[in-house]
Amino acid sequence: MRKIFTKLGLFILIALSGTCTENVFAQLKVKGDSGKVIIGPDRIGHYDDIENVLSASIFGQNMSDSCRAGAKLSFGDFGQKKYNGWNVFVGEHDTNDTDRLWLHGKNGFNLTSVNGDDWYSIMKYNLKENDVLHINPDLALDSKIKFRADVWKIHDPVIIPAVYPRILNVCGMQYVYTPYNDMPLTNNQTSGATVKEANDMNFLNTFLSNKKSRADFKFGFDPYKLQTVFPELVEINDSTDEAYIDYIGFIPLLVEAIKEQSFIISAQSLKIKALEENTDILLNDVQPAKNININGAEVQKAETATNYGIGKDNAFLYQNTPNPFNQATEIKYFLPEGTENAYLYVFDMQGAMQLEFFLNETGLESVVIDASSLKAGMYMYTLVIDGIQIETKRMILTK
Repeated sequence: MRKIFTKLGLFILIALSGTCTENVFAQLKVKGDSGKVIIGPDRIGHYDDIENVLSASIFGQNMSDSCRAGAKLSFGDFGQKKYNGWNVFVGEHDTNDTDRLWLHGKNGFNLTSVNGDDWYSIMKYNLKENDVLHINPDLALDSKIKFRADVWKIHDPVIIPAVYPRILNVCGMQYVYTPYNDMPLTNNQTSGATVKEANDMNFLNTFLSNKKSRADFKFGFDPYKLQTVFPELVEINDSTDEAYIDYIGFIPLLVEAIKEQSFIISAQSLKIKALEENTDILLNDVQPAKNININGAEVQKAETATNYGIGKDNAFLYQNTPNPFNQATEIKYFLPEGTENAYLYVFDMQGAMQLEFFLNETGLESVVIDASSLKAGMYMYTLVIDGIQIETKRMILTK
């Protein structure tokens, strides 16, 4: 009797299962010829995998879309969007047939290699740690970020013309970065939310409040101003008010600008050298005597002094700035330790002393000469340490 009842129950279960097959299993199908799994409302009579590449297909719930777009596959608890759910999933972005991959992690993501340890993390972002995107190109295999630049894809290459003058028109700026100011706080109503969802909502509200109250300083360029100089580096979407700058594209421009600047500096250096040589020729006849005379006593130059023990390399006399000058000029000098007495003398081009400064501080110091103390013209100034003439330079006063 028990056997009859068991067989009858099994028969009823099979019968009921057969009548419910369309409703229960319509969202999950297995194709008999290939074993391909189809999840979701199948496109009746449409199998897009003509080449039979896929092992499984997931179709979205948008029945009005013939492509069944917007499919998503979640991992673990999914949550409710109104409570900031939608935790972890992959799918097609939006509900339309966008054909864009959607990778979503509510609190961030980790892109890893090798065995998945953090040591082998290529890129990671954790909202609850420091809200910073970390990229690690220096992995155990010494990987490096490279940008593809196949020669056969480069057409009509030319040298970038006149970069340096345009670079001078680019102004960097420091700005306060507030990307969260326009982001509304989340709904504080937690009725119907799980404990996890309520905790996540509280965290996100605190996170957004802190972000809005904190001013992060960044460095960059104004895309609208940059567009007037290098429009090729800027993309502005007026409809969304979004702007993008190709900072990588700046690298070849900076290289060429540095090269142009180097050429300019080299040319100017040659010109300055030629001017100095011409000036030396003109002033040869008006140089002061080899050994200057201070109050009737001859002061030897360091090159000829027999009792010079300070060391010429340890004492310096700098060129006055500005030169020429018409109001005041500063002369810097360096006195080494052990200096007993030092003076700075100013002579006219006939060798007559005009000014005298007693220097009583060692180290790097300076004196300031007021234009009112001299007449317009060219002068020589000399640093004398312990009775030894260290160096002489020229300066010009214009009025």
